[in-house]
Order: sequence, then C-alpha cells, then structure tokens
Amino acid sequence: MTPTLEKAIVLARKGAYRDAEKLFTKALEENPDNPEAHGHRAWLYVCTGRYKDAIADYRFLMDRDPADTEAAYRYAEVLRKMGKCAEAIEAARNVLSHDPKHLAALDLWRECLVDQGLAEMQRPKPDLSHSSQQAHPLNPVIKQLEEDPANFPASVFPQVGQMLYSLVRCARPRLVLETGCFVGYSTLCMAQALEENKDGHIHSFDLFLPLAADYHSPVAGNCADALQVARAHLERAGLAHRVTFHKGDSSSGIVDNLTAGRDVVDFAFIDGDHRLRGCFKDWRAVLRLLRPGGIVVLHDTIPDNCGWIGPHALIEELHRRPREFQAINFPTPEGYGLGVIQRIGGEGSYGWKPSIPALLKEYLQSAVWRRRR
Repeated sequence: MTPTLEKAIVLARKGAYRDAEKLFTKALEENPDNPEAHGHRAWLYVCTGRYKDAIADYRFLMDRDPADTEAAYRYAEVLRKMGKCAEAIEAARNVLSHDPKHLAALDLWRECLVDQGLAEMQRPKPDLSHSSQQAHPLNPVIKQLEEDPANFPASVFPQVGQMLYSLVRCARPRLVLETGCFVGYSTLCMAQALEENKDGHIHSFDLFLPLAADYHSPVAGNCADALQVARAHLERAGLAHRVTFHKGDSSSGIVDNLTAGRDVVDFAFIDGDHRLRGCFKDWRAVLRLLRPGGIVVLHDTIPDNCGWIGPHALIEELHRRPREFQAINFPTPEGYGLGVIQRIGGEGSYGWKPSIPALLKEYLQSAVWRRRR
C-alpha cells in the first residue's frame, strides 16, 4: 500500500471525505489499476451518496476480476439504494453464481424480490426468550415522530435515534446527560432504553428556542414552545419520569445543576452548540462528571456535509490523547456523522480550548457556507 493510499484511508475513516477523495484520485493517477484505491473510493462515494461514482469503481473491479464477489455484492447493494431493484436482482444472482453460500447476497436478492412485489419475505423469527434486547425502541410516540419528516434534520435522523437507543441499552447507564434536544426525539430514544433497562435518568439541556409558527407535532399539535412540546412527547410516551429538562446554556447548566452533588455520568450525548467554542465548553462540562469507562456520543462530526466544525475538531483532539480516550468517527446514513468516545483514563485536564488555526478554519468555512446559501 502506497503512503498516499494509506493516508487517504485514514482521512476517509475520520470522515474527512473531501481530502480523502483527492488522495484516492492521486493514488489512482500513480497506479490506475490499484484495486484497493478503487474499492475504498467506492466506499467513500457510497457514504456521501454519490452512487453513480461508486458504481463506476465497482464496475472497474468486476471487469478486472469477474470472481470478485465482494465488489459484485457491493455493486448490487448500491443498485438497490438507487431504486434499481431489477438490476440489483440480476447483480445479486451474479454473486450467487460464483458463491452460492454468500448469505448477504442471498438476503439482498430476497429483499429486492419483496421490493418488486415478487415475493413475501420469509424470515425465521429469532428466539428472544433469553434476551430482553430489542433491535429498535418500541414506543408509539417515537414511531409517530419518525414518520413525520418535519422533525428532521433538526432532530437526529431515525437511524441515529436507533443507535442511541441501542448504545444505552447495552451500556446500561444510570445517569445520562444530553445537550441539545429540540422537541425531544433523541431524548425519547434514550429514555425508552432506560425504561427497558429498568434503571437510569436523563438530564437534558437546551435553550429551547421558539419553534416555527407553523410547527405541528403529530403528538402535541400546534405549539411554538419547544420545551412544552418536548415535555408533551415524554408524557404521552410514558417516559416523563426518566427525564429532567433544563432550559438554558448547557455548559453552565451542567455545572450549576450537577457538579455540586458530585454526580457521576455514565453516558452523554452532545448535540447542542456545534461551533468550536460551544462544543468544547459542553465537552469540558461533561468531562468533569464522566467516569472512567463512560461513553460520549457526538453528532455532526463530518464538516463537509453538516457544515459544523466543532465536533470534528474535538474528535481530532481526542485522537492526540490515546491514553485518555478512545474515539471513532464514522458516517451515518444522512451523511452528518457520529462520534463515539470512551474515557479510558482517570483524571485529566479540563482546560481544553480550540486552537487558533481551528478557529480560523471555522471562520473561513462559515463564510463558504454563507455564500452557498
């Protein structure tokens, strides 16, 4: 693997897709026949929704090696994402002709048949008699909000909500912090997990700015008071006892409401002020309470797609502290990104501040985004 390709892969895994794409292209200029470069660049294109470009790379790999079932399967997968189910069926059959035991291709083929109305999905039901874990938060209020497109992207998208639910179910935290909740969708997902865990409480901090005059909740009706709407959602879901809302600045609110009691935080979701200074202030406040082994989730970690630089800069800072934190930044279906952090060290510095170069980069990027709008 060439240094250019290796660096491109590292950048792609961190979510720096634009810089990674340039390096993948450079690596292919150095060696146009490099299958690793084509494969990784195709993955990058899929992550950013550029399906036609991904198709081109996967076709190159398939032409180069007709027996490359991994490239052929990914090709079929992208075709389905593009809504080309008939072509995806043929592509999945091609994979199965080379590898009849390719279970992922078999599942994809069946799912495409269902999409086309040619078959009904027949799946064996898993035995959950020895497990209390569910795949998704089962609550009618959550479902109602997920079916209303007006809630997104101000709320996290449903796939992210499902991940928050799963993480809380697995981590089983007793105390959860949340910064930024809009009308409480992410709060609901985590509260439902705590309810099923039969333990735990959330402290959710938000400015609760007025909603648009025409905002309509499928649960609470027309209301411009975000805090009132969030409370109504929790109450209707039967989860109000799991959450305490705090209106105001999150970083100072956490200190004022929790540090005096020496509370220990097990899990935190930071999705408030995404600017550099605001994001770092929330992080410092959470860090004062986060126990070793505690988990923090950051939303909007891919600046090229979400337009915010703060969460990504925080992830970069954490990568420079491997003895204190483990952090991973990965793509989400809507492209905004999610960072998952675990504290592995004990006491650390709470005086973190964004660097001058990072602040300058934020200023310049803000100017670019303003011009785009």
